[in-house]
Amino acid sequence: MPRAIVEDSSRLALRVRPEDKAVLMRAVALERTDMTNFVLRH
Repeated sequence: MPRAIVEDSSRLALRVRPEDKAVLMRAVALERTDMTNFVLRH
């Protein structure tokens, strides 16, 4: 799926426990996507 052109973007920072980050990273890997797309879709 092609990405839309974004003229302005911002960062979103999250503070999560290491075990929560591990769960997120595992979910990202299972969906074969990146963290940005995973967070935006879920």
